[in-house]
Amino acid sequence: MIGKVVLSFIATICFFTLVVYDFLGVCRIFGREKIVEEIWKRILPNKKYDEKIVFVLIRPIFLNISFLCFLLTYNIVNRMLVFRILLALAPILSVITGIKNRK
Repeated sequence: MIGKVVLSFIATICFFTLVVYDFLGVCRIFGREKIVEEIWKRILPNKKYDEKIVFVLIRPIFLNISFLCFLLTYNIVNRMLVFRILLALAPILSVITGIKNRK
């Protein structure tokens, strides 16, 4: 029972970190960094917003967390169609965002 609760919690982390990763990629691709800045200021009002830190450092950390959680909860998250779509979009968004980051 407790094991299933823990795995469900890890699967939730897996899903939401992938959502954040894809969201940050989409914002970067479409030039909507202001949305991310506004969210940053609401969540961390005392920390200075740095676009490079968010998109070059923090964004990949979300993908790594999602991947580690995915390894633990493959059977749970793989059943969700939305997760599989987000997972399929991640490499495409990564390449496009990488190109955008170089400019």
